[in-house]
Amino acid sequence: MAASGSDNGDLVRGIARRAGAWLEINYAGGSKDKRIARDLAISPGMAKQLRGGRGWTVARLDQVIGLWPAFRDFVFPPPDRLDQLAARFELLADELAALRVELRDDIRAMREDISGLRGDLQTR
Repeated sequence: MAASGSDNGDLVRGIARRAGAWLEINYAGGSKDKRIARDLAISPGMAKQLRGGRGWTVARLDQVIGLWPAFRDFVFPPPDRLDQLAARFELLADELAALRVELRDDIRAMREDISGLRGDLQTR
């Protein structure tokens, strides 16, 4: 099934946020925008945009991957990692489904208890 425009937008935003987070993590301390700007040959303002997860392009991603190969795995997790995450999400979904059933049963039992108490009060 093809991804919808919204799915693509979410994917792009996720990549941009992770790329910005990578810069935040790897440029700790003061003057980070100036240091990023120097390393990437961009303005400090553009560096600030990138750290905020905005302004990323394919060319910029390629540039950063060329400078720091570890960036690739941070921004684009390896497929086996994605498979692990998908399996964990499936387990969580199953647990949530079981909890929903349990909650519905509990709510039904509480309603029956309340109904019985109302009946007891009305007969007194």
